[in-house]
Amino acid sequence: MTNLFRAMGRALGVIVASSLLSAGLLAQTSGGILTGQVKDQSGLPIAAVTVTLTGAGGAALVAQTNEDGKYVFRNLPTGAYTVRIELKGFSTFEKAGIAIAPGTPQVVDAQMMVSLEKQQVNVQEQTQGLSVSSDSNASQLVLKGEDLKSLSDDPDELSDELQALAGPSAGPNGGQIYIDGFTGGTLPPKSSILEIIVNQSPFSAEYDRLGFGRIQIITKPGTDKLHGMGFFNFGDSVFNSRNPFSPTRPSYHTDMGEGNVGGPMGKKASFFFDLERRNIGQAAVINALILDPSNNIVPFSESVLDPSHRTELGPRFDFQLTPKNSLTVRYRWEGGGQTNGGLGAFNLPTQASTTINREQTVQVTETALVSDRTVNNFHFQWNGNVNNDIGSTPGVTISVPGAFTGGGSSTVLSKTSQDNYEVQNITRTSVGNHQFEYGGRWRESSFWENSQGGFNGAYTFNTITAYQLSVVGMANGLTPAQIAAQGGGPSQFSITAGTPVAAINQYDLGVFAQDDWKLKPNFTLSYGLRYETQNQISDHHDIAPRIGFAWGLGGNKGSRPKTVIRAGAGVFYDRFGENLTLQALRLNGVVEQRFVVPNPDFFPTIPPLATLQANLSPQTIYKVAPNLQAPYVFQEAIGVERQLPKNITVSFTYTNSHGVHQLRARDINAPLPGGARPFGGTQNIFQYESSGIFNQNQLITNINARVSPRFSLFGFYSLNSAHSNTDGAGTFPANQYDLSSEYGPAAFNVHQRLFIGGSMAAPYGLRFSPFVMASSGAPFDITLGRDVYGDSLYNARPAFASPGATGPNIVSTPYGTFNLTPGPGDAIIPRNYGVGPGQVNLNLRLAKTFSFGGEPSSTAPGGGWGGGPGGEHHGGGPRGGLGPGGLSGGGGPRQLFGSTANKRYSLEFSIFARNLLNTVNLDSPVSNLSSPLFGHSNQTARTFMGSSGNRMFQLGVRFSF
Repeated sequence: MTNLFRAMGRALGVIVASSLLSAGLLAQTSGGILTGQVKDQSGLPIAAVTVTLTGAGGAALVAQTNEDGKYVFRNLPTGAYTVRIELKGFSTFEKAGIAIAPGTPQVVDAQMMVSLEKQQVNVQEQTQGLSVSSDSNASQLVLKGEDLKSLSDDPDELSDELQALAGPSAGPNGGQIYIDGFTGGTLPPKSSILEIIVNQSPFSAEYDRLGFGRIQIITKPGTDKLHGMGFFNFGDSVFNSRNPFSPTRPSYHTDMGEGNVGGPMGKKASFFFDLERRNIGQAAVINALILDPSNNIVPFSESVLDPSHRTELGPRFDFQLTPKNSLTVRYRWEGGGQTNGGLGAFNLPTQASTTINREQTVQVTETALVSDRTVNNFHFQWNGNVNNDIGSTPGVTISVPGAFTGGGSSTVLSKTSQDNYEVQNITRTSVGNHQFEYGGRWRESSFWENSQGGFNGAYTFNTITAYQLSVVGMANGLTPAQIAAQGGGPSQFSITAGTPVAAINQYDLGVFAQDDWKLKPNFTLSYGLRYETQNQISDHHDIAPRIGFAWGLGGNKGSRPKTVIRAGAGVFYDRFGENLTLQALRLNGVVEQRFVVPNPDFFPTIPPLATLQANLSPQTIYKVAPNLQAPYVFQEAIGVERQLPKNITVSFTYTNSHGVHQLRARDINAPLPGGARPFGGTQNIFQYESSGIFNQNQLITNINARVSPRFSLFGFYSLNSAHSNTDGAGTFPANQYDLSSEYGPAAFNVHQRLFIGGSMAAPYGLRFSPFVMASSGAPFDITLGRDVYGDSLYNARPAFASPGATGPNIVSTPYGTFNLTPGPGDAIIPRNYGVGPGQVNLNLRLAKTFSFGGEPSSTAPGGGWGGGPGGEHHGGGPRGGLGPGGLSGGGGPRQLFGSTANKRYSLEFSIFARNLLNTVNLDSPVSNLSSPLFGHSNQTARTFMGSSGNRMFQLGVRFSF
């Protein structure tokens, strides 16, 4: 261990020194340099390939690719050279006229294409074997080309699918999405996505959040030839099955058009431009309990059209500034909106709102080859968005948990404006057997909000029967006291007043250093350290160490191992969100005042606010705990990866995660058992705290079968157990002074998940792309549906009762027998005691492509334009473009469903089915024991699709050139 710590100290010293002396390293380079990477046509690196470099005099130099398919020639005399690569079963690669000069490194990548006369036999032999690189773990999932076609074309549904791919290993906050190396922002159109990578390098110090669950999206650059595509998808309710909770199948129509074009702009620049328009016809399904005109309690079911639209456009430009510097500039504009938003389940049509949103993003990435061993990446992003949400119905809101929410819209008016800035600078350098990476990230968010939610007031009734008695009593002229004596009347009234406008500025900083130390050809030790800080909380110094190793077994010299054992551990912090800071600022009792009146006697007439203030009605204020600490997770994992025949890899990974300082909310001024409040007065003080924990254990099995261009299969199965005493910052304990019953199943305690995707060629040129997702049920919290402890919260839980017990306060349910009036000493049921139904989804795309036109002229496959400084795929940043592979982004003929056809034009017809088997996937059951619907689902699960139909079809046509 002493030697290890000494080595780590030396490595960190080298990191600092190399950062300061990077310019000097460039000046010390003697002779010319040529580097590159060799891949097969599916994008996998090919090891142990001989690369021949011939000079003008005919002298030949020979190099061999390493396990990552990379090669390098150093100290080359000035002159013109030719690269040639021959490999059995592939077309010969050759690129001539490569100008070499001292201090001007050149990059020539090669993508080897299967020859027309040969089948893909030897390519499997070449790519078999695993890597011990830290970012080449077999548990990661890489989707590109045909694999992407199993995913939805709709960016919103695509986001849901990617979060599902991340799985429960992403922790309590879900997966984190990076787009071209940046956090935040909306997903680009799928047709502009080059590659999606999930779970790569899970213990890298470069990233703040958990690596298991990280989603990296790489967008397409321009090319050295003009290429483009356009497609149109459309669907109609006539194709779809009816939602089982909808009495009718409403008429709606969805259409989506998208196109992109890319090509060169002179010899040292390229462009890529995409445009998308979506008109989404859909319907919200309401399934509630209401009063009919005769004041009888009756079920209510209705489908209300809630169409939305979205427009996106974005140009991207790649520039080769110098032989050592490249620049990428990307802009994206998005605008959209929705009518009748916020409806469904218990929300009646009067709760509808109209939303309008606008978003802009500017991204700048500069890549510099500081020396033949050092690459620097600079990233800048600005993201600005404006959102308006306007309620459609004025008036007070009526809420009956577990029955309906009606009356006036609770939204009223909400306007938000946010500007987000992100700056990164990351350097990667090689020194001997060390691959160092170091840098930092600064994020800043300016948030402005005008929120009038709750300004109209809201009455809450414990049960639909209490509401019925109130309506009938008023019709018969009874007083509020007489109605209350019969068991009617509202249990709570709330209203918000004051200044609705608030603004905050929040930032966070993270710096890191990482070393991948290749101790042996088959053993890599990775270790790093990350430091993070932010404003708005008292915790300013968060240290996150990371360490891991990869040990290859079964490989010979010059070939990859067939088995790799990986292990790692690290600390991962989450930041305290600006939305929580803004909530505490806005509802601090001064900017805005939220009044809460228990058991009001003035339904339905609202008294003046001055009267509420004069009578000292309780206020609810929010605050951030002065000792709040940033939540963090300590995660450790160990796994085995195995290379099987036919280019199939499998991995088995066990992870253990322990979350500390997890966020929750608590009323620190709730009434004590005697009725007094700790801080006096009648206020509820909702405080954000970091007193929560969670524990999670998982066993994850991944499979990746790239058998041939005609068949690929990928997926995972996970066995999961997760328990916690909070599900996030909005989670309140049932009893503010007794947390013993809060530790129970976490909200993400989905025991089993199965995902399978792939691409399969069939006769007659057809191709099937399935997407299968199955999971066991998610937990839900069983509550009493009334304010038991006087804290204005409706999350109190029942106590356990003996099986077979009877009585007016005893209820027997499929989840157990419960006591509805627990007393002191009774065992309260744990949080999230119920388990919802499981889900099964099969999405399938069937496509047929016709290719025609003569073969376009092209440079040699993969030759690119050379000279690009970006030799590494780094940090989820852009691939292709002016980096390795030059402007051609890897070049080579376009693959049409696995064939080697290289026609000028292609026309694809497709059918995409969501939930092909028409499985009824139910949402979590109603959890309120006071509701007649307790234990029953009143809507379908909104997984990968809306609630409009249960099985949905879309037809599409795509033209590419």
